[in-house]
Amino acid sequence: MHLADNGKCLVTTGDHPLHRRYVREAAPRDDEGARFRFGLDCLLDGVAARLHLPLSPPSGE
Repeated sequence: MHLADNGKCLVTTGDHPLHRRYVREAAPRDDEGARFRFGLDCLLDGVAARLHLPLSPPSGE
């Protein structure tokens, strides 16, 4: 069984709903806007942690 087969099995069986949601909602890797927002979220969360502020929810929500 290959890695792709394992991933397909995780999504199709229904036994792992969070993994299935992650796979369905994941932004394509070539989406520069999504990569920028993710990087910005990481940067701002790091600043917030340094300043002891509550973390912000991800941009997609």
